[in-house]
Amino acid sequence: MNNHIKVSEAFRILLFDLSDYVGRELSLEYGKDWWEKGVLNALYPDQRRNLPEYGEWNELVDSLDIANALLLFDLHWQQIFRKKLAVDHRTWAKELQGVRNRLAHLGSGDFSQDDTWRALDTMSRLEDAINPEGAEQIRAILRELRYGSAHGSTAVTQSVEEAPATAKSKEGILHTTPVSGLKPWREVMQPHPDVAQGRYKNAEFAADLAQVARGEGAYEYRDPVEFFARTYVTEGMAGLLEQALRRVTGGAGGEPVIQLKTAFGGGKTHSMLALYHMMRGQVSLEKIPAIKPVVESAGLHS
Repeated sequence: MNNHIKVSEAFRILLFDLSDYVGRELSLEYGKDWWEKGVLNALYPDQRRNLPEYGEWNELVDSLDIANALLLFDLHWQQIFRKKLAVDHRTWAKELQGVRNRLAHLGSGDFSQDDTWRALDTMSRLEDAINPEGAEQIRAILRELRYGSAHGSTAVTQSVEEAPATAKSKEGILHTTPVSGLKPWREVMQPHPDVAQGRYKNAEFAADLAQVARGEGAYEYRDPVEFFARTYVTEGMAGLLEQALRRVTGGAGGEPVIQLKTAFGGGKTHSMLALYHMMRGQVSLEKIPAIKPVVESAGLHS
């Protein structure tokens, strides 16, 4: 299968960017003494035996192999890299240290398809934080492994469509002809400006009721008008808000206890935020048109 060749090729792509990244960050941390303090003093004698004592920046960076680049990334994680990257990146780097060790002592064996896929996927994830273009190069190797083409499954589909008409047809829901002429999804449905302009933060997608109550967190969660402008009031959420209104106003049918049963990520915190903003009544209903039908359904006047 020669899967180890694909792993080696991907490691070369990762090394080119990772060694530069490590060298650059060590230079920022230690200044002109970055090589001595950040590299030579950090490694054991057997780990630095093939490294030069001094040299130009490019020469020193190029002398790092993938083993040392990954090791230095891990050794300086707490002081340097954790300030700029997520902990997942350290986990991926540690995993790749094991992949590199296995590659160096492979012998006459080879990587399985699953192990190769895992190694390439992990490399692409780590590389994506350093150089997205390099990550795409690794993903091209990954697609070639799985689909036989760097273009992915679309190339496979194309080859199937161009197969001779004499080929025996198969019936079933999975044997369908891809629809041609479809527009790219970005032309059909525009992403929110925050996403399109790269201004969103992953952490802000996780709502925190306590944080909002303290007046902290993303503006989209703290401000009631902005919150409901971005929130679609589903039938379930409307029912929850209506029951709460009936209960606190003494109306008929207001349940004293409501148990929210949804899967992880199913909107429990979002529903409680809606209830929190509605009950606080900081702004008029005229500014929150999504709540007016709920108030009317509860038998109240806006």
